[in-house]
Amino acid sequence: MKHLLLAAYVALMAGVVGTAIAQDAPMPTFTTHEAQLVRADVIGLLPHGMRVNSHYAGTVTEGLFAGLPVEGIDYVLIRYDGVMVIDSRGVILLPTGLVVGYSLKGYWDAPVEMPPLEALLDPEFQFPDEDVPGHGVAWFETMVPEYAFLNHTLFAWTGVINLGKQEVWGHYRALSE
Repeated sequence: MKHLLLAAYVALMAGVVGTAIAQDAPMPTFTTHEAQLVRADVIGLLPHGMRVNSHYAGTVTEGLFAGLPVEGIDYVLIRYDGVMVIDSRGVILLPTGLVVGYSLKGYWDAPVEMPPLEALLDPEFQFPDEDVPGHGVAWFETMVPEYAFLNHTLFAWTGVINLGKQEVWGHYRALSE
């Protein structure tokens, strides 16, 4: 009977402490940006896919840094299965002239019907007006003291790209404090 009471007490305390910790936990830091693709430098077909450097510029629309400009470059590998592997670098431009840099690694999912990569090189080719979801991980870096927490916070990234409209949207949510 002692063991049963002890087990019930431990379970109760774990539940109470766990609930208190969850209620006290702050909401994760997040920010959202929207951008326009401004230039694409096609590197070309390689044995493992097509390489394209895609430049973008836009604005932080929500959360931390709302209203500030953002710009960057996606080093994209479009694999033969249509999945686009992203290795991105960007900056958020602060009004003080300082910047917050970020890096992102992830994937844009393959569109429903992906043409052969050779077709993308045709000057007449146009991407469909279709939203393609993406996901990955990002981290930010800065020397600005009030944003120093960014230097040790990992972020989950989700987004949507529409190559037909040349638009990209990204949402970053902190995985840790």
